[in-house]
Amino acid sequence: MNPFGDRIRELRQRAGLTQWDVANRTGVSNTYISALESGRKPAPPHVIVTALAACLQTSEEALWKMARAEREERLKRRIDGVPTSQRTARAVEDGMKPPVADASEDPLEAAIRTLRDTATDAKQRHRLARALETLAKSLLG
Repeated sequence: MNPFGDRIRELRQRAGLTQWDVANRTGVSNTYISALESGRKPAPPHVIVTALAACLQTSEEALWKMARAEREERLKRRIDGVPTSQRTARAVEDGMKPPVADASEDPLEAAIRTLRDTATDAKQRHRLARALETLAKSLLG
């Protein structure tokens, strides 16, 4: 469910504009417009809503009301501990639980272990783990 993104798409298509057109007129990237429309990004802050309303020739107040409601709902979910990012939500749906560090474990070691256990791209995981290990060594002496 993505009422704000659906509304942006509807207004954009009704105006005969591409995502590129909207991006150029509002000062954001076309990737951002795509992410808004698909629900990969939450409703934007007021300044972007203002630009979108002007570009799409719609009521800023109505568009902001919709964006604000979506932002408030997202905040409520976060407060309730419900995942708000798509990646986290998918992981929870798949039954994955976030790793819990042992209280007696060194925080840097816990971070390195967590990174090794949860990152998906092996090359990036290895680079980040090495950076954390280097940081740990420099901090410890």
